[in-house]
Amino acid sequence: MSGRTIWIARHGNREDFVDPGWVKRADRPFDPGLSPDGQEQARQLADRLAGENISRIYSSPYLRTVETAHAVAERLGLPVYLEPGFGEWLNPTYFPAAPQLLSVETLRRRFPRVSNEHEAVEHPVYPESERDVAARSARVSDRLIERTGDESILLVGHGATVTFSIRYLAPNAEPFSARLCSITKIVINGRRRELALRGDISHLTRSEEAVRWNLRPWP
Repeated sequence: MSGRTIWIARHGNREDFVDPGWVKRADRPFDPGLSPDGQEQARQLADRLAGENISRIYSSPYLRTVETAHAVAERLGLPVYLEPGFGEWLNPTYFPAAPQLLSVETLRRRFPRVSNEHEAVEHPVYPESERDVAARSARVSDRLIERTGDESILLVGHGATVTFSIRYLAPNAEPFSARLCSITKIVINGRRRELALRGDISHLTRSEEAVRWNLRPWP
C-alpha cells in the first residue's frame, strides 16, 4: 500500500491505574508516568514500529505519553517533538484545574531524545467540552500532517485526542475507543485517506484486561 502513513498511538498503562495509593503520594497527581507493565508496552510498541519508515514523532507533553514516545524514539533513532495540542482533554469533570506538568527542560533532561525544535500548533485552554477537544484534535492532526509534507509520522496521545483525531481523519470508520498502547494506521494518497489498521494491540503481550486497574473517572 503506497502513500504516506500517519500512525496514531495511545500511551501505555499508567502508574495510577495499577497503584491505588499513587495519587496520594504524587507531586503532580494528574500527570502519572507509565507503570512497569506500561513501560513494557511502550517497548513492544517500539518493536512493532521498527522498520515502518517513520520520520517524525510528535507527543503530548504529559509524562506517560513522553515515556511512550521516547521508547519508540530510542528504537527508531529519532527525536520526540512535544505538541501540547495533542495533550489530555481538559475536562472539568476530571480536573479541578489545568494539570501541572513537568517543564520541557525537565523532560529533556530525563529523556534525551526530546527536542525543543518544534513550534507548538496549539496550547489547550482549560476547561474544555467534548466538542472542544474533538475540534482541537482535528485541528492539530491536520496541521501536523500539513507541516510534514510527504513524511510518515507518529502521533502519541491520550484516549480522547487519539480517538477524536482518528474519527476526523477516517470519518467513515466504525467508531471505537482507543485502548492503552494501541496503534492506528492511516494511509494518505492525495486527498484519499484510508484506515489500514484500527486500534491494534496485537503487538502487546498484556492489554488492559490483564492488569489491575485503579478505577477512577479520569481518562
